[in-house]
Amino acid sequence: MDAVRPSRALSAAEPRDREGGIFGLVGAGVALLSLGLAPPWPAADASEAAIRGYFSAHGSGFLLQMSVLSLGFLVLLRLYAGLARTVARGGAEGMGWAALAGAAVMTVAIVVGNAPWAVLAYRLPTDGGMLRLLWDLGLLAAFTVVGPCIAAMWVPLGIGALRTGALPAAYGYALLAAAAVHIGASACVAHSGVFSPNGPVALLSILAHVACTITGAVLLLRRSSARIGTDR
Repeated sequence: MDAVRPSRALSAAEPRDREGGIFGLVGAGVALLSLGLAPPWPAADASEAAIRGYFSAHGSGFLLQMSVLSLGFLVLLRLYAGLARTVARGGAEGMGWAALAGAAVMTVAIVVGNAPWAVLAYRLPTDGGMLRLLWDLGLLAAFTVVGPCIAAMWVPLGIGALRTGALPAAYGYALLAAAAVHIGASACVAHSGVFSPNGPVALLSILAHVACTITGAVLLLRRSSARIGTDR
């Protein structure tokens, strides 16, 4: 049965796999490019003066960064839809639909989750309490809340890959591992240190997401190339 799986997955490949892979690489490139448009964000326990100083000096750069990041993830939706379609056509239709829904929720969470910090970047409040409130809301929305939303996409994709063989088993396990990291990062709510919302664990979850996204794009491109090769 296992020997049949690769050929079955290959026969389900479509020309749109290539399109999804290209969109994935472009979207990942745009999202990564956004990181260089503003300096690193302050630590979770940054003082009011540090927060005010950061957004006063880099507010316009931060707004541009968030706009480009949002654009990157909107482009990436095509990749995530392609991965979901792949496992659905492989036989795990329910997992495909669940992954697609997770991708939509994740994208909304990422775009909307940056709104509190965007407000700070656009116009700093004079009241210190309001400044701290918007800062903390941004921390929790952009990191703590987004983690489970990303996991809601990776878990069904990982399970679908393992069930169908439409994607390599190693990739399926990697997706499940990345989902676990994202869920773990969502539990990081310490006010400072390693387990703060934008601390090292959150950074690890971002790196895991980037790795899984780029790998998924490459896999779709390889599926498309393999299909063209068999057609010849």
